Amino acid sequence: MSEGQAVRERYTFFIDAMSKAGNAEGAKAVYDKWAETYDQDVMAPENQHYGRAFLVEALQKMVTDKSVKILDFAAGTGIVGQMVKQAGFNNIDALDCSNKCLEKAKEKHVYQNLMEETAGQRQLAINDRDTYDVLICSAGFGPNLLNQSVFSEWIRITKPGGYIFNSFRKQWLKLDPSLNDGKFEKEMQRLEDNYKWKLVGKEVQNGIDSKEALLFVHRIC
Repeated sequence: MSEGQAVRERYTFFIDAMSKAGNAEGAKAVYDKWAETYDQDVMAPENQHYGRAFLVEALQKMVTDKSVKILDFAAGTGIVGQMVKQAGFNNIDALDCSNKCLEKAKEKHVYQNLMEETAGQRQLAINDRDTYDVLICSAGFGPNLLNQSVFSEWIRITKPGGYIFNSFRKQWLKLDPSLNDGKFEKEMQRLEDNYKWKLVGKEVQNGIDSKEALLFVHRIC
């Protein structure tokens, strides 16, 4: 079997396993198993989506102070954190549910702190309000992954005037039952109506099928 074929088979296997994971704990188990080859598999040209670069480009345009404190939420193995550091930002923390992924992220020497935590079940262990200037989340939404219940915690830990950048595959807004039928958008709007945050940017990076990415940028009130 060629290396390219092996990558394709692993990617298909783990994406299917994620859709069948059932809940966040099941998803964590999948990522723990996938961590060893995750970077190679998801960054292969046939699998890579545009959301990561899309997010980093927007971050560079909207945040000019390279010393800001950033939380990479659902950081995984640190692919996006590494891109953010290469863009000149150096004060970055990581949070993810998978210890195995965080071990890989640590090897990249990108993050100041790494936190293992499953979001959505309770308040995060980040106790101080207004801790971060910027929160980024790339590819955190999808089957058995994050959903809009996490927004309130994002707002809690991000400083007033700070930014939240959230990118993920466009297809999940239709295919994921926890997000579809307007659930995602309604919660975003509810929080804006209550003056918690304001949508300051929404872009679609057109691509082929599942490579299409959405980016939402909010500013904390």
